[in-house]
Amino acid sequence: TYSVSIAQTTNGLVTPDVTSSVAGETVTLAITPSDGFELNAIKAYKTGETATVVTLFGTGNARIFTMPAYPVTVSATFKKTQATLDAEAVTTAKELIENGQFSFNQVDGNTEAVIKQQLADKINALPGMSGTGITVSANDIAINAFSAAVAGTSGNPNGTNGSFSFTVDLE
Repeated sequence: TYSVSIAQTTNGLVTPDVTSSVAGETVTLAITPSDGFELNAIKAYKTGETATVVTLFGTGNARIFTMPAYPVTVSATFKKTQATLDAEAVTTAKELIENGQFSFNQVDGNTEAVIKQQLADKINALPGMSGTGITVSANDIAINAFSAAVAGTSGNPNGTNGSFSFTVDLE
């Protein structure tokens, strides 16, 4: 009989149905990614000779191969799922926005539409935001409790600051 070995993996497991087999028998591999991960690549080869490839058949989380007349090692890599990557991007973007500080000139900050567009521009310019792959548009922003800024007059030369709060839809 010949051994079936599994190379060390991270973020998932590959489990053979047998640890040794005779040549010509079918060996089944069960692939179990960790939560938030999926199989990236899997290969089987003659133990100690990665250039001598053993053909794997199957898709998804199962593979089979016919045991050759030599020991076989199986190696696999796992990667984050797109859903995991997207969730991480949203979390990072949320943190960046929540830690950001946003202010506007009185003359510019007098309508919700202007504020929304300027907020989108400022959010997208935050350090680290481009690395998330998320771009915020004015349509993603909801302005709450808006009070327009009032420019200075002879009776109130400093004008009156406006105020608002906002939420951003990152989904």
